[in-house]
Amino acid sequence: MLLHLGAVPTLIVSSPSAEQAVLRTQDHIFASRAYSPVTDILFYGSTDVAFSPYCEHWRQVKKVRSYRHAREHEVRLVVGKIREAATAGTAVDLSELLNSFANDIVCHAVSGKFFRQEGRNKLFQELVEANSSLIGGFNIEDYFPVLVKLDIIKRMVCAKAQKVNKMWDDLLNTLIDDHANRPASERDGEESDFIDVLLSLQQEYNLTRDLIKAQLVLMQNPCLMNKLQTEVRSTLAKGKDIVTEDELNSLAYLKELLVPHLSMADCNIERYTIPSGTRAIVNSWALARDPNYWEKAEEFMSERFMEGGSAAAMDNKGNDFQYLPFGAGRRICPGINFASSTIEVMLANLVYHFNWELPVELAKKGIDMTESFGVTVHRTEKLLLVPVVAQD
Repeated sequence: MLLHLGAVPTLIVSSPSAEQAVLRTQDHIFASRAYSPVTDILFYGSTDVAFSPYCEHWRQVKKVRSYRHAREHEVRLVVGKIREAATAGTAVDLSELLNSFANDIVCHAVSGKFFRQEGRNKLFQELVEANSSLIGGFNIEDYFPVLVKLDIIKRMVCAKAQKVNKMWDDLLNTLIDDHANRPASERDGEESDFIDVLLSLQQEYNLTRDLIKAQLVLMQNPCLMNKLQTEVRSTLAKGKDIVTEDELNSLAYLKELLVPHLSMADCNIERYTIPSGTRAIVNSWALARDPNYWEKAEEFMSERFMEGGSAAAMDNKGNDFQYLPFGAGRRICPGINFASSTIEVMLANLVYHFNWELPVELAKKGIDMTESFGVTVHRTEKLLLVPVVAQD
């Protein structure tokens, strides 16, 4: 379906065959990103891995490391906080806790342990949220590019982005100076960090949403929660400090639990001519709920991805075009391994150490799934749950 959003032709891709044409067959044409004044300001001329136009610079910055030790360190801290709440019998704001968990992992990977010691984690999180709001908002200049030439319009739409960019600039300069002035003796035995890809990891904010969604689905499906907890607790030894990444491969049930592209040349998609400069948006919501490709498409059934299931042959690496949680092609999410490992190890620990209950009021009225719009869609209400320490 071709729409004109303002002055911008926009192709909506809603079938696996069309998606394959855009993200694989014609991937070399649709690998670029549209210019946006907001992302140009926030990401230093759109030089980050998410919004950079397709060019040699983008190919050079598309690198992400895994940072296992940072994840396990942060998991221990989160489990400790939840254990304190369980002892006190109080509810835990999982939305805030898991958001901070994801933020702290990125901060740890970006600049090591002294990032937290300097009190920069909170600022980093606030700036990531500001980016998400700015990028996901309605920016009229994205749909009427000619307006950017009018200074008064440009000042109006770019003022907040410039303010946020100044705060990022101050933070990044401080981090770079810290690294340049830090004695080599203080780095012995530590993993190197990746300030080089700091800005690209802002877009991995979605990993927190996915972790919250996973816990939400489990709370709404008690039988699934029981099945997952039984697997984790029967497979792993009792009395463990935390579940580590070495043990994730033995947890089959646990494991199963998009930015617009821009065409750089004219091309044909399913007999239709798509002109150069067209934005392509993959309708992943529709693809993931299409009954032509999914058994019981509206139900949460992680069993479908397990051996013998209807979707057992699928993976999340962009090879199956009705299921693309991380995208596909040249612009597939570069943080796929980072995000997958983070979600799996945290979720395994949440269900290994604790049983979960809804607060009394929430149990009566049910979980509100109303969404808020942004660069990633998230629930409007926070997720409050009461943890109970699992008995050995």
